[in-house]
Amino acid sequence: MKTKTFGVFPSFKGGKQELMTLEQYVQVIRNGGVYKDTVLKARNANFVGDTVSYKEIKKTQAVAAVGATFIGDSHRKEDIKEASGLMVIDLDGYENIDELDRDFEKLSTDEYTWVVHRSIGGKGLAVIIRINPEKPMESYKGIEEYYHNVYGIDNTDKQCSNLNRLRFISYDPNIFVSDIKPVVFKRYPVKKKVVKNMSPIVFHTDEVGF
Repeated sequence: MKTKTFGVFPSFKGGKQELMTLEQYVQVIRNGGVYKDTVLKARNANFVGDTVSYKEIKKTQAVAAVGATFIGDSHRKEDIKEASGLMVIDLDGYENIDELDRDFEKLSTDEYTWVVHRSIGGKGLAVIIRINPEKPMESYKGIEEYYHNVYGIDNTDKQCSNLNRLRFISYDPNIFVSDIKPVVFKRYPVKKKVVKNMSPIVFHTDEVGF
């Protein structure tokens, strides 16, 4: 599962960029490492409805920009150094955990899924797919449409189309990782042709020969 590296930062505010491969990312999510305690605290606050504590705890957590590496320690779009060819699709806002688990199982069998794991707050999923890095917006719109048509999933986060999109490092011992390298997602939305309404031609009697 050898992959290109992507950027990891100490917090959402930035800091020194470290490089991580998808293999390393999977191990971090599966084992938790130094991030586990923070994830569990954040998740507990989220589940009891303590929004203030949840937001404060997340401020201390490391973040990954799975879509790219960056020049220096910036994670701005204009400072992207190299795209990784990966995109994380965030599925947010599950209040029913049974529904989250069902979508986890569905997406674990999807041909485009490389990785699926639960988010830092425990009420969302992160799905990692392969994309053409030259077409991030088309890829996002395509996967959004695909998830809707195939699975009835409509809670994708629209910010996922940004290659510099940051996501909090999470912990999920039940993370799913495909045994095979999935195909690149290329089911882009079909552009609808806009047919312009043509104004009706009006003939005046003095312009028409009878």
